Amino acid sequence: MTKNILKTALYILFLILIAIVTIELMAVKIVPGLATWHDFMADTDHRMEPYEKKDINADGIRSYRASDDFHEDDFNVIFLGDSFTYAMWLSSEESIPHQFEQLSRKYFPDHNVKAANFGWISSSPLLSERLLKDIGHKYKPDLVILILDMSDFYDDILYKNIMDKKYIFKWAKYLPSTTALIHSVVRYQIRDDGLSRKLSGLPMQRYFVTEYPPEETRYALENTTRILESINDYTVTELDSTFVTVVLPRYYQYNINESPNDWSYRSYRQPAKIPTDYPEVPFDYYTEQQHILDFEVISLLDDFKNTDIFPTTLDGDPHLNSEGCRFAAEAIFQHCLERGCFPDNFQ
Repeated sequence: MTKNILKTALYILFLILIAIVTIELMAVKIVPGLATWHDFMADTDHRMEPYEKKDINADGIRSYRASDDFHEDDFNVIFLGDSFTYAMWLSSEESIPHQFEQLSRKYFPDHNVKAANFGWISSSPLLSERLLKDIGHKYKPDLVILILDMSDFYDDILYKNIMDKKYIFKWAKYLPSTTALIHSVVRYQIRDDGLSRKLSGLPMQRYFVTEYPPEETRYALENTTRILESINDYTVTELDSTFVTVVLPRYYQYNINESPNDWSYRSYRQPAKIPTDYPEVPFDYYTEQQHILDFEVISLLDDFKNTDIFPTTLDGDPHLNSEGCRFAAEAIFQHCLERGCFPDNFQ
């Protein structure tokens, strides 16, 4: 009897090992979207490779310029952020940083304003801070602008849990595909919020800060804000520069008629056209916090609510289209003018 139990246990263990090996070797190739999560597990920073595209420079940022092209007598602006800053699906010239630079140069023709796009897909304030500390000084910034996206609150906690090897992520370094597959199945197939929290320390929904009552999500807002405060401290003390945060809305927070074929509904608590019960909670939070923060927080919610530009996003994707990026750049530029982000001697 004991021998039979032992044989059965060994057989089950063998099958589990075979399954894990198969997943590690094959899952990324056959499961749609898993490769991205695998990369996060194996390399949490997942930065771009130098020169991987013609508009990616030696530092792996989206710029045709090298860091040596940013001079002390220029007015240099670093833009931190994720795919909205990077301008996913668009050219470098259509991105918010580039269009901000063009606006600034037109408004201040006697001053050489240069913008560096430090955004990359699925970054977050936590990862942006790490990049800024690694290479920010090379770009001699006078102004650092972080564009805060609604996914950042989730991503900051996710990446920290992976780095700290918490929850299921303690296995991520050794079994990245298996960890990624379990995480994805729980979020997108089983869709069990309680199980997701037990396994990853996170709710099932990436945009949970706009889907749950504010008292249940404040911890995530406070977590990201601590990171923003740390970025501000570094920017001021080490880079001798000014830090500004721009809170960018998703289309469901200002016009639900945008992106009619949005693929990302499955990331919402209820996969429906209106995915959220608390759409303005992050904006209300930063309005409340502004008087105690040492850096400016610029909300673009009202700007996007009141614009006549339509559409501002892509048809089948929530990212901004070229016109949306142009409008965001114009709004950021105007807010920066009003808040004294440019030197007094700029005319």
